[in-house]
Amino acid sequence: MTKSNNKGFTLVELMIVVAIIGILAAIAIPYFLESQAEEKQSEAKDTLKDIYISQLAYFAENGVYGSMNEIGYVPEEGGRYEFSLGTVAEKVGNADADACDASVSSKTDEAFIAEACANIDSDNFVDQWTITDTNVLANPANDVTNTITP
Repeated sequence: MTKSNNKGFTLVELMIVVAIIGILAAIAIPYFLESQAEEKQSEAKDTLKDIYISQLAYFAENGVYGSMNEIGYVPEEGGRYEFSLGTVAEKVGNADADACDASVSSKTDEAFIAEACANIDSDNFVDQWTITDTNVLANPANDVTNTITP
């Protein structure tokens, strides 16, 4: 009588493992990509909060809100977003640009709207964030969900 010493995995067992890994990856990858895109949005939120604080300090000293240069804003090298005081409505949503172009100034001596704009996931939809002099942070065009909030 001979004893068989077959060790290892059968082809069927390996195929089952590969199928399970494929199913798990198909479920996990979209959530990972969405989470990664939301993390990129933190650059806009953090910088807009900094601009808001700088505007408050400038207003306290001068009695008016300042331009980006006057408040000492210097763009971060390698940043995804473009920041401006103004509106970027013509480039919001399904735009062909990498970022938005500010065209109409909405800063006055008594009020301002600071905006951030970028294409964070390489589609044709642009991400836009705004903050006002009353500290209202909004995301009127969300590149993660490809939605526009009126």
